[in-house]
Amino acid sequence: MMKTGTHRDGWFYPKVFRRCVPSTAQERKGFTMMELMVAIAIVSVMVLLAIPNFVTFIANMRLKGAADDLYFTLQQTRANAIRSGGRWMIQFTSTSYRIYDCRDNACNDDNDILMKENPFSKYAGISFTDTFSNHRTEFLSDGMASQVGSTTISNNKGRSRIITVQSSGSIRMSSS
Repeated sequence: MMKTGTHRDGWFYPKVFRRCVPSTAQERKGFTMMELMVAIAIVSVMVLLAIPNFVTFIANMRLKGAADDLYFTLQQTRANAIRSGGRWMIQFTSTSYRIYDCRDNACNDDNDILMKENPFSKYAGISFTDTFSNHRTEFLSDGMASQVGSTTISNNKGRSRIITVQSSGSIRMSSS
């Protein structure tokens, strides 16, 4: 036989169903529709406030990635020149920068071997501007650079990084 109990409205309910019908505010569990709507509204406002900061963050991370790629490519080119005992060249074009191994130590002729090409198109929202004469510099076997200059890498949010190659072969990166 099933046990029964009396609810406040006078009806008899089995004890199993009493938990399904809350009788006081303390017994109710969960959220009301109004509470859920307020929570959704608060979260929506917070997301709308965060989106501009997130867009700037993404642009700055792309700038950092492009600058780091060029910086480490320059370091690697210099190290390769020292290791091989010959000249290595980095050349900037309007669409990419290229790394050459100058086999006969006379860069910019048909004997140069293209080792790497890094297209600018892979860096969305980033622009490159260099100050090297003839848009290139060579690293000699002792690690020195044949031409000094810098490359400015900028994003579409007004931030930029400058990578400078000194005659000693030293490569520096700075923010502006």
